[in-house]
Amino acid sequence: MQPDEHWQSIEVAYKAVYGGETDVWLPWEWLPQYRLRNAIYPMYLSIPLHIVKILGIDTNFVVRNLPYLAHLPFVLINDWYYWRICTKLLSHNAARLAFALFFFNCF
Repeated sequence: MQPDEHWQSIEVAYKAVYGGETDVWLPWEWLPQYRLRNAIYPMYLSIPLHIVKILGIDTNFVVRNLPYLAHLPFVLINDWYYWRICTKLLSHNAARLAFALFFFNCF
């Protein structure tokens, strides 16, 4: 998954849950005339949002932070496999350096 798509999907998930109630502005890649992005991941992110909406606990804080909690398992799995690949291809110290550079990279 492209990182930009990873974080833009939060907006698409929000629109799937609250689209009729609010005006959500999507990046151009998600507009119907282009359809450059896959909708599977945003639909995954919309599941917890649908649940909190049904339960009536969809406060600003919960709606803002819940997609990041849904991202968490995928980010952790990605980091774990990145570590495993680095330790197999490089020495243990080089893998530590590669992981530190990857982890602290602002981009």
